Amino acid sequence: QGAYVTQFNEWRQHVINSWIEDLSARARQARPNLAVSAAVFSDLDRAREEKAQDWKLWLDRGELSRIVAAPDRDPQPISENVGVPEKSR
Repeated sequence: QGAYVTQFNEWRQHVINSWIEDLSARARQARPNLAVSAAVFSDLDRAREEKAQDWKLWLDRGELSRIVAAPDRDPQPISENVGVPEKSR
């Protein structure tokens, strides 16, 4: 990793943090008692670095009411034939 990677990750976190702040404010302006939640990666360091998710900051600032841990691995690919009858394949 170099300086550009670090700068890019910081910029990406800033963009997402600003979006969460704005989204939460707009949602609560429309519905003041609305619970705002997000599915996040549970390992905070990895979430910040790999996904630009600073969910602790979002909770600390009151932008989220709760978080739900997302799986730490990629989901299994869905077959393009799911739901297609055998005779149609």
